[in-house]
Amino acid sequence: MVALRRLGEIDRIALALTVVSSVVWLAILGFVALTILRRAWAPLTLRADRDTGAIEFVERNALARRERRQTVPLLQLAGLSVEMIAGRRTRSAPSPMWSILVPNVRITLRIDDGSRRPQVRVLRIHVEGVDRREEVADLAYRLGAASGLAYQRVVRSDPRDIELSDGHAIAIVIGSAPETIPSEFTPE
Repeated sequence: MVALRRLGEIDRIALALTVVSSVVWLAILGFVALTILRRAWAPLTLRADRDTGAIEFVERNALARRERRQTVPLLQLAGLSVEMIAGRRTRSAPSPMWSILVPNVRITLRIDDGSRRPQVRVLRIHVEGVDRREEVADLAYRLGAASGLAYQRVVRSDPRDIELSDGHAIAIVIGSAPETIPSEFTPE
């Protein structure tokens, strides 16, 4: 307001600098606001049902409290991978109220919608009671079976983390395979 009252008294360079700095600050604040609104979507429900032939996930916006659903036919689901998110190890366990806000599982869905590349959708969710490698593997096998994905493989397994991948077929091996397989194999 002061700048508008003193519009005739301010020289053109100072006015241009004021306008440019105001536009820059508005752009920065708008970018931050859009980023917060975009990242405020939190996974709420993930349901895979072979009988209905679809996998559905529901997300809720933490700020606007709106929900959005995406249903993917299982025929379009090219594969999925489930991995444990290793968090920082602390001496004291977090309270149960805050632990649900910290994701412990990352689910990556590969959706083949007919385009050149499969669409990739990553869900970082907190699954109650899944905090060991064996439980993540169990979740991956159950989710793959419910989605009708017949092939499973362990992608990464170390003492802290595990990642499993489910798909419709065995992964492609790069290299050449022998054209004929000998009927007898005699080691030398």
